Amino acid sequence: MLTDVVDSNATCEDTIVAEKHLSALQDNIHTKGTNSYYYAHKVRHEADKIEWDGNIAPRLLSSHSRCASSDVVVETIKKYSWSDGKRRVRIYITLLQIEFHPTEQIAIDWTETTVTLNVKEYNGKTLRLSLELHDKICDVQMIRRGDRLTLNLEKGTSNTWSSLQKSFD
Repeated sequence: MLTDVVDSNATCEDTIVAEKHLSALQDNIHTKGTNSYYYAHKVRHEADKIEWDGNIAPRLLSSHSRCASSDVVVETIKKYSWSDGKRRVRIYITLLQIEFHPTEQIAIDWTETTVTLNVKEYNGKTLRLSLELHDKICDVQMIRRGDRLTLNLEKGTSNTWSSLQKSFD
C-alpha cells in the first residue's frame, strides 16, 4: 500500500505527495492501467453496459453501403479453343466487338507455367481466363481482330502439347 511521502527538508512546493491510501485493487489499476486484470473485470457504469434483451433471434447490427468500385463482377471465360503448333500454342476467344475495346482495359499476366487474361469493363463486368499450362512458355502476345481475341503463347520447348492445361494425375 502506498503512503504519503514527505521530505522534512523540503518546502511545501517541493513536497512530493504520493497517492492517497489505495487498496491493492486500485493500486493495480493505477500502475497497470488498461492492462490490469482488475480493469478488465471491473463493474461498468450504466453507459458502458450492453444488456441482453433475451431475444435469441438473429438481428442486423449495422449496415453500410458499398462503394461502386467494389461491386466489380468477375466472370470466368469458359468458351475458348486452342491449337498447338511447332513453336506456338494459340488460344482463341470470341468476344463481340473486342476489336474496339480499349487496349488499356485488357491485361495479360503470365509466368513460365501460367497465363491470366483480364478484360475489364466488358459489358459491365470483368472477364477472366486463368490457366495453368501443360508446359513452359517464354512469351505471350495478343492479337485482336473483329470478334476474336487470340493469345499466342511461345513455347519454351518444341514439345507437342497433348492438352492446353496441366493435368493433375
